[in-house]
Amino acid sequence: MQTIKTHRNTIILSLFVLILATFASRFVLTTKSDEHQSHEPTVRSVTLATPFSLQTGTQFDTVGTVVAASEGLVTSEVGGRINRINVREGQQVAVGSVIIELNNTQQRAAVAQAEAALRSAQAGGEDGLISTREAENNLARAKGDVRNAITVTFSSIQRTLVQDIDPLFSRPNQGIPGVRIGSGNIIQQLNDERVSYRTLIPDWQASIRDIENADASELENVINEAKTIVARTKNFFDLIITAYQAERTPDQAARNAQQEQIAFYTRRRDEMVSLQTNLNTARNGLQSAEEMLNRTALGRADTELSRTAAEISRAEAALIAARASLNDTLLRASLSGTIVSLPVTLGQFVSPGTTVAEIANQSALEVETFVSSQERARLSVGDTTAINDMYTARISAIAPTLDTTTGKINITMTVSDTNLTIGDTVRVSFTDEATYTDDTTLRVPLTAVVFRGNDGFVMMVDEEKKLKTVPVTLGATRGQFIEIIDGIDNNTKIVIDVRGLRVGQMVTIRE
Repeated sequence: MQTIKTHRNTIILSLFVLILATFASRFVLTTKSDEHQSHEPTVRSVTLATPFSLQTGTQFDTVGTVVAASEGLVTSEVGGRINRINVREGQQVAVGSVIIELNNTQQRAAVAQAEAALRSAQAGGEDGLISTREAENNLARAKGDVRNAITVTFSSIQRTLVQDIDPLFSRPNQGIPGVRIGSGNIIQQLNDERVSYRTLIPDWQASIRDIENADASELENVINEAKTIVARTKNFFDLIITAYQAERTPDQAARNAQQEQIAFYTRRRDEMVSLQTNLNTARNGLQSAEEMLNRTALGRADTELSRTAAEISRAEAALIAARASLNDTLLRASLSGTIVSLPVTLGQFVSPGTTVAEIANQSALEVETFVSSQERARLSVGDTTAINDMYTARISAIAPTLDTTTGKINITMTVSDTNLTIGDTVRVSFTDEATYTDDTTLRVPLTAVVFRGNDGFVMMVDEEKKLKTVPVTLGATRGQFIEIIDGIDNNTKIVIDVRGLRVGQMVTIRE
C-alpha cells in the first residue's frame, strides 16, 4: 500500500514539473517575439512606375469644384447705423458702386460747411487790405467764438457723462465703477474708461479756468485738448454700443429695449461728431483772424496774397477731410462681380471692421481638384485639361505638398467662357501628353532621382522588398521631368518619389 502511494506522488510531481516547463518555454518564446517585433524597422509604402507609363499620353479623370478666381469683402471703416442697402444677394455690381450707406447727416453737414468756408476764402482774396482796427475786431470775435465753443463742449461732455454714461455704472465715482452691461473683456474696458474720467474732467476744467485771458496760441492748445477729449468720449459711446450689441436677449420685448438703447447711444455719439465740427470751425476762424491781423500790420500786398493763398489752401484741405469722412460712410464694392453674401440688415449698427458684404467675380472662374502623387508626376503648370468634356482649362498652380485632409495634391485650373457657376461639381479630364522630341528620349520625375554631383541614382525594389539603387546619367531638365541618358530603360520599374527613403529600407508597394 505504501509503495502504491509513493508511485502516485511521483507521477503527480512529474506532471507538475512538465506544466511548469511548458509555461516557461511559452513565456520565453513570447518575449523573444515581442523583442523581435519591437526592433523591426518602420515599413514605408512606395509607388512604382516605368518611365514609359509616366510619359505616354494617357487620360485620367477627377472630380473638381468651381470657385471664384477673385473674391472681395466689403468692410466698414467707421462705426454707424445702416441707413440704406442698395443691393441684394445675387445682384451684379460694378467696382466702386455704393453697396451700403451709413447714417451720415453730420458728415454731409461738415462738407457743406467746408464748401462754404472755401467760397469765403476765395472771395476774401478779392477784398484787398482791411484796416488794422477791423482785423483786431475780427480776432476778438474769433477768440470769443473759441471760448464759446470750449464752454459748450465742456458742458456737453460733463452733462452726457452724468446723465447718459453714469447710469450704466453702479459706482461711477468710487472704486470699481461696476458697469451693468457687456461681458468678457469689454467689462474691464468700460470700467477702466470710466475711472479715467474721474481725473480727466477736473484736469480739463482747471486748464480752461483762465480761458478769458488766453492768447491765440494758448487757445489753439485748448482747442486741441478739447478735440482729444471729444474723440475719446465718442469712442466711449462706440464701446457702449458694442456692449449692447453683444448682449443676448431672451424675447422680443427685450430685443426692442436693446435696440432703443443702441439708438439712444448712437444719437449721443453723433452729438460728439457735431462738437468736433464746431471746434474745427472755431479753430479755422481763429487762424484766419490771426493771419488777417498779421497781414494788415505788415501792410504789404505780397503778404495779402500769401494770407489769401494760405486761407484757400486750408479751406481746401478742410473740404478734402470732410469729403473723406463722408466717403467713409459710403461702403463701396471692392471689385466687379456678384453679391454672394449680405449679412446685415437696414437699421443695424455696425462697428469699424465689420464685414457687410462679400463679392465674387464669377466671370473669372477656377476649378480645384486633387490628384495622387503618381498622377501629379505627369502634370505641369500650363497643361490644358477638359472640364465636363465641354470647356478647356489650364493648370495655373500645383501645390508643393500633400493636403493633410485628402492625402492628395491640390491642382488649380483657370477656366473662362463657360456657363459654370461657383460651387458646381465638375469632371476634370487630364491627358498627360508626351513632351519629348523623339521616341528614344527617356524622362522620369525629378522626385524619382537622388542627385549626386552632375548625375545621381534612382531606386528600385528587390525581391526581398528592400530598396536598392541604380546609378544613372542625367541629361536636361524639362519642367517637372529630367532626362535619363543611361542606366535604365523605358520598362524599368522605379520608385517615383524617393524623398525621405534610404537604401536597404523595407517597403511595401502601393497599387
